[in-house]
Amino acid sequence: MFDELKNLLEPHLRKTSNRPSIPAECRLLLTLRFRRLPIIDCKFFPNGKINEMDIRKWKRIADDFLLYWNLPNCVGALDGKHVTVKQPDNSGSLFFNYKKTFSVVLFAVCDATYKFTVVDVGAYGSQSDGGVLKESAFGQKLNTNSLNLPEDTVLPGNTDVFPHFFVGDDAFPLKDNLLKPFSGKHLPQNQHIYNYRISRARRCIENTFGVLAAR
Repeated sequence: MFDELKNLLEPHLRKTSNRPSIPAECRLLLTLRFRRLPIIDCKFFPNGKINEMDIRKWKRIADDFLLYWNLPNCVGALDGKHVTVKQPDNSGSLFFNYKKTFSVVLFAVCDATYKFTVVDVGAYGSQSDGGVLKESAFGQKLNTNSLNLPEDTVLPGNTDVFPHFFVGDDAFPLKDNLLKPFSGKHLPQNQHIYNYRISRARRCIENTFGVLAAR
């Protein structure tokens, strides 16, 4: 994982001068070891740019969600994970979260096979998941329908045309391209079935975070 991070950041870490310079991997190692503020002020997207995720890749993800989780037109599951940190100096309550600890937020989207497709690191722990999504580059493109998602398609087994969408939990806003479960108990059968299907797909991001934490 260190090598992958180095490959992503190497163009920004490489220095040239008349004197021998510190190699990029050493600069990265020193930064990770000694940097006092645990904030990574950068965003990693597929191939470095989020809008390079073309329609074919989104369609392939949607096909996998239908195959593995029986949910058509889903192009990703999203959520935020709090990463506990030591309180940075002079930060007040910016990093203080609802769990009464200090953290930064790892916001991410994954596909149906537990692979991250979008990662945004560095939001304050005091922010809600909905707020993190709204302020992220991904969230801004989601709100403006500029993610280059496939066109609306007919759902299997009927003639209803439906947009492609992401799934999240109740902390996120409901949108045409972002679905979440119905809230409350004693729901009618159709809403209960809907919640079951959404929750199965949404569990992908929780499991992906679990795999990451285990590693």
